Amino acid sequence: MGLLLISIVLLGLGGYEAKAATDYGSQFFTHVELQNKNGVASTNFKENDRVKVVYNWDLTQAVHSGETMTIPLPAQLEYVSFAPFLLKDNDGNTVAAAVVDPINNKITLTFTTFVDTHTDINGSMFFLRRFQQG
Repeated sequence: MGLLLISIVLLGLGGYEAKAATDYGSQFFTHVELQNKNGVASTNFKENDRVKVVYNWDLTQAVHSGETMTIPLPAQLEYVSFAPFLLKDNDGNTVAAAVVDPINNKITLTFTTFVDTHTDINGSMFFLRRFQQG
């Protein structure tokens, strides 16, 4: 399980790879944490355990509406829900719309017009996954 956490940290914090000029990858994520069903940070999960994946993020440069940010995830974490969701800042403003891609095991966030007129945007997000032995 330690290797899984290292993989997520590398993907979430330093795994930025530009796919297109408007995709920022995961460069704006500052912290990632796995939590157990009680909301406690953990790296000890068994087959089919629910895992809460928590990301902190900070837009450290200007971005524009329509640009994207992609979060790749390790195969050991299986989606519990495929529903789209909204990324909101700490003040509750909608910063991006998120779409889950279960085939490629990633989430793509598309920035809203809010980012065109605001700076110092940050917050956190989470989603639930199910742990699968690799």
